Amino acid sequence: MLKTGLIHLINVSINSVELDESQFDTYTEENWTTLFVVARNNGVLPIIIDSLNKNIIKKIPKKLIHSAVSYVVNVENVFQKQVSVVTTLKSILSEVDIHTIILKGITIADSYPIHDHRECGDIDVYLMGKYKEGNDYLVKKGINVDMFNDKHSHILINGVNIDNHYSLFYLGNDNNKRLNDELINLLNETVSLSTSAPPPTFHLLFMLKHTYDHFMREGIGLRHIIDFVCYIKKYSDGINWDYVYKVVSKYKLLGFYNMILNVLNQEFGVCIKNYTYTVGGEYYTMFINSILYEKRPLMQSKNIIKQKMITLSYLYSSRWKYRCFENKGFVELLLSKITK
Repeated sequence: MLKTGLIHLINVSINSVELDESQFDTYTEENWTTLFVVARNNGVLPIIIDSLNKNIIKKIPKKLIHSAVSYVVNVENVFQKQVSVVTTLKSILSEVDIHTIILKGITIADSYPIHDHRECGDIDVYLMGKYKEGNDYLVKKGINVDMFNDKHSHILINGVNIDNHYSLFYLGNDNNKRLNDELINLLNETVSLSTSAPPPTFHLLFMLKHTYDHFMREGIGLRHIIDFVCYIKKYSDGINWDYVYKVVSKYKLLGFYNMILNVLNQEFGVCIKNYTYTVGGEYYTMFINSILYEKRPLMQSKNIIKQKMITLSYLYSSRWKYRCFENKGFVELLLSKITK
């Protein structure tokens, strides 16, 4: 009941499906509380609120509505602050002819029906190969820049964190290095200097790899899935789907790509031309349940032994993911991860 109601309300908001009030006739206060909690944990509570009409709102406890509205207002404020910070960053870097590409976040939000109802975390940027020059100039301007790790630096502007990417993702293995190089080359070939939005084919592939890494490491929420729904609906005609298939096949992302496209199709009606969909299956159900209900692990600890135990515990509980998407048994998986 929860999954059906949640997906229906999301479709009302993002796909203009007619609201079926009868689905919620038997909902109790406990049912609504659970739905709102799951929606919030999955980063889609603002979208759920957008779907409700007056008749449905009357059935929901007032305290839940008041709390949810306050939460949505905060999401809107965070979004507007991020837009302001991005504008500031782009303006500063343009002084030295550094072009800023905005990855994910507010760029994806542009494809949502209500832009500022897409929940955003950190801001991610790529400076078209001028990583060091950008960091150095920002420091010169008195902005706090922390050389966080080999993947990106942390830039702090008006209390908002920005991840400035040296690489698109961690380069811990040859597959990631080669994929990073391929996507950087694609970006260089297709980027438009008149916009900070990435080219659609590049951005879809970046989103897919980013989402895959999150899913395998710590899990994802419905917001990640809705990102694909909204982005593909807006940019599908501008995406080179043959090239996308070639890349995901070459860089070990095909299984995850197929799963994402099947979820988008079966739950949200997204259709890709010339793509053959499959229906259901054991892993499909496990994938959906992991998105909705999986407890996200606390993945960071200063204690090395404790961090290894956290990693081991999560690997064991999510070993089905590696069977499904990497064809690895638990012993092989353990040896590959715990010795890193």
